[in-house]
Amino acid sequence: MPSRLRRVSWRSCSCSHFFVFTAIIVVVLAMVWFGTGSMVPVFVVAVLMFPGTYLNTADGWRSIDTAKVLAWTLVSIFII
Repeated sequence: MPSRLRRVSWRSCSCSHFFVFTAIIVVVLAMVWFGTGSMVPVFVVAVLMFPGTYLNTADGWRSIDTAKVLAWTLVSIFII
């Protein structure tokens, strides 16, 4: 491997600190809004999982081949 290329990991990325601080801020805000009850973990998990789930779902929808979608709709019309 040439010397100018190097492997980058999440630990060496400066943006990983941003994600840690974001999670801490979300937990503190949830505790202020909901107290220390059982709603805090549900809220924190929902808020922190939503962006990744949304982006992966959108990427999956974009990766579907439109020709196959047309073929699937035609097959389903004739099966019904």
